[in-house]
Amino acid sequence: FPNLARAVLVGHSQGGFSAALAAERFPERLAAVVFLTASMPPHGRHHRGGKREL
Repeated sequence: FPNLARAVLVGHSQGGFSAALAAERFPERLAAVVFLTASMPPHGRHHRGGKREL
C-alpha cells in the first residue's frame, strides 16, 4: 500500500515487547512508537532469541 501514511504504534503492558519488535523489524512503516506503562526488553538485548548485541 504505497499511499498509506506511516503509523503510530502504541504498546501497553506486555504489548511493549511486540511494539519493540515491530519497531525493530519495520522502522520505515512507523512514524513513532509509544510505550504506555509497557514492559520492555532489557537494554542491549536482541528481541529474537535473547542474544546480546555486540
